Amino acid sequence: MKIPKSKITFIFVILCLSQILFSFIYSDDLYFKYNTELLNNPFEFLINLTKSWGAQGRLTPLMFGIIIVTTKYLSILQYKFYLAILNIIALYSFAKLLKKLNPSFDFNLWVFFFFALFQFQLGYHCAFNSFNGMYPLLTIFISYSAFYIFEHIESGKITHKIYSLIFYFLALMIIEISLITPLILLFITYIKTSNIRKSLYINKENIIMTILFISISLFLKSQMHFKMNYIGIQTHFEIRSILKTYLIQTFSSLPLIYLYKQKNIFYNLITPIKTYWIYFATSLILFYTFFKINLKNTLNQYTKNNHILLLLGLILWLAPPVLISVSAKYQSELYLGRGYITLYIQNFGLATILYSLFYFIRSEYLKKGLILILFIIIFINLSYNFHLIEEATEKSYRLLKEINP
Repeated sequence: MKIPKSKITFIFVILCLSQILFSFIYSDDLYFKYNTELLNNPFEFLINLTKSWGAQGRLTPLMFGIIIVTTKYLSILQYKFYLAILNIIALYSFAKLLKKLNPSFDFNLWVFFFFALFQFQLGYHCAFNSFNGMYPLLTIFISYSAFYIFEHIESGKITHKIYSLIFYFLALMIIEISLITPLILLFITYIKTSNIRKSLYINKENIIMTILFISISLFLKSQMHFKMNYIGIQTHFEIRSILKTYLIQTFSSLPLIYLYKQKNIFYNLITPIKTYWIYFATSLILFYTFFKINLKNTLNQYTKNNHILLLLGLILWLAPPVLISVSAKYQSELYLGRGYITLYIQNFGLATILYSLFYFIRSEYLKKGLILILFIIIFINLSYNFHLIEEATEKSYRLLKEINP
C-alpha cells in the first residue's frame, strides 16, 4: 500500500518538533516561571509590565498577556506541548500562504529545506523552544494577514481586508519585527495588480496603522529622552556596527553555520545518537520511505511562478536583520553562528529561497544529491539540538537551584 506523501511529511514534522518536549525551560521563560508577582497577581503584573514597557515605547501587550497565561496556567510539559503545536501550526499557516501564491507549491519538499535550517540556540535565545511561542505566533499572524489581503484582491470582499488588518494588528501587539508585514502585503498586492498606486491604496489602512504604531512608540521614547532601561531597544547608529550586525544576523541563518568555532563537534554529534537511538532510527526510516516512495514524483514535478516565492523569501530573509542591526544590545552580543531569535522568521524566508532555486536545477542526479545532502544536514541538526538540550537543561536546573535554594 502506497503511503501518501502528506502523511509522511506530517509525521516527519512532528518527529523533528518533538525535540521541544525533551527540554526544560530556558532564558526569560525560567525567570517568569518562578516570578511570584506573576503567579500571585497576574492581572496586576500585566498592568505593571505594560506600563513599564509602554513608557519605553514598547507597545506589545498581547505578548505580555501570552507570557502570563502560558506561565501561570501551564505545567512545563503542557507548555512544551503548546510550543510544539504552535510551531506545527506556523509551518502549515505559512504553507497555506505559499500555496495561495503558487498553487503548484509542494510543501512536502519545502519542509525539508526548512528543517535543514532547524537549529536550537538554547545557550542564547531560542524561538522554537522558549519565549512563550512569540515567533511562531508572529509567523501565523503575518501569514494570515498576507493570505487574506490576497483573498481580498481576488474576491473584493471587505471582510477579507478586515481579517488582514486584524491579523496585522495582533502581530504588532506581539513584537516589533512585525513591521516587516507591510512590505509583504505591498509585495503581494503588487504581484496581483502590477500597479504601485493601486497597491498603496489597497494597503492604506495597514500603512496608516504602521505609521501610528511607530509614531506613538517614538513619542513615548522621546518622553524618556530615549534613555530606555532595556538595552535591547536602545539604538546605536554607527554605520560599521550596523552593517556588521546585519551581516551576522543574515548569515547566521545559513545551514550548519551555528557550528562555526564550536569545540568537540564530532563528539557532541555522536553522543546524542547513542542516547536517543530510537529517535534517530525512526528518522532514518522516514528518510528512506521518502526516498523510496516520493522522490521520483518530487523530482519530476514542475512548479510555475517560483520567482514570486523567491522574492517573498528574500523579503523574509533580508528584512528582519535591518531592525536587529540598529540595536546596541545585539551589536555587542551577536557573532557569526549566533543570531537573535528573528532567525525563526528568516528560516522561513531562506527555506523558500532554497526551495525556489531547487527548480532551476535541470539534472535529476544533482537534485537527488541535493536532497541527500539535506537529509544529512537535518540529521546533524537533530543530533546537535539534542546536545544543546542536554547542555542547556543542566544550566537551567543549576539556575533554578540558585533561584530556589
